[in-house]
Amino acid sequence: RLQYDSAEVYLLKSISICEELNDKNRLAESYNSAGVLFYRTGRSTIALEQHFKALELFRQTNNQIQLANTYYNISSLIYKFRHNKSDYIKALEYLDSSLYCSKINNYIESVSDNYLLKSTILTSFSELESLSLNEKLNLTQQALESFKLHKTFSDSIFNKEVLNNTVKQQLNFEFDKKEAQLKIEQEKKGVIANANKKRQ
Repeated sequence: RLQYDSAEVYLLKSISICEELNDKNRLAESYNSAGVLFYRTGRSTIALEQHFKALELFRQTNNQIQLANTYYNISSLIYKFRHNKSDYIKALEYLDSSLYCSKINNYIESVSDNYLLKSTILTSFSELESLSLNEKLNLTQQALESFKLHKTFSDSIFNKEVLNNTVKQQLNFEFDKKEAQLKIEQEKKGVIANANKKRQ
């Protein structure tokens, strides 16, 4: 609890400084951090308010990557404290906005995370008793599609990392090979130089 209290003090200071400097991006980032902190300390309403403040500023600065993150945070919070059908719909709307920002900026990790959360929300939504059987089936199908898309993007991230690591290993191997060849050549030159000295 003490850690959270001191984090809150520093965050409020950060917000105050950013306001004075009129640094909208950093101010919005501080609001997002405050939102996460308030959520962790059980103050979900204030947490949501902080994320909405961040959203407004990121819209002004057109910071697409941070907009994607903020839409995601809002969607996740609304989903966590859902009460009815309209909360699910709202959570999905904000998540679709996050997905849009992520896709147009080729922010693949975020796209993958979005589809995973979408699958979770849709699955939970499909379990509402007030829904008809058709609605439940439709939502379950959408949840499955979203999970498949999450896997596709997740695998592409993994494959990219594997490729990068393979290229890195190949480059290291080539470098080590060249270094070993240089050493052999230097040793040869040393042996030839010593033999010439002995002859002389």
